[in-house]
Amino acid sequence: MEADPAPSENLEAPPGNGANALLGLLESRAAILSLEAKDALGSSLLKIALLLVSLLGVIGAWALAVAGAVGGIASAMGWEWFHAAFAAAGFHLLVALIALLVAKARKSVIFPVTRAEFEKDREWLNQLKNRNNSPH
Repeated sequence: MEADPAPSENLEAPPGNGANALLGLLESRAAILSLEAKDALGSSLLKIALLLVSLLGVIGAWALAVAGAVGGIASAMGWEWFHAAFAAAGFHLLVALIALLVAKARKSVIFPVTRAEFEKDREWLNQLKNRNNSPH
């Protein structure tokens, strides 16, 4: 005995019932999309959580490395620890300032192709508007 085909494999609709068949098809596709969207959300949330844990680990390691470097520099140079800490803070501020200046100087256009297409659409709509407003 042969099993009934799955709904997506059954391409023939009963005569006179095309609207119901189309509605059923759309409902099944919406149900599949809903299930996959829930899966994607769960997967994305897990990835975000793992990325946050990783980021916190990197930040923690960086903070401990800086603290160790401050202690090592202070010990090697015969400085008080807070002098080495201020030197490290100044270095980090200098690096951050340079990064901000470089970022500000870079003029990158986000979504250049999409912006160009929107501009073409805007020009086309203006031409259409002008054509409709002009006397014949």
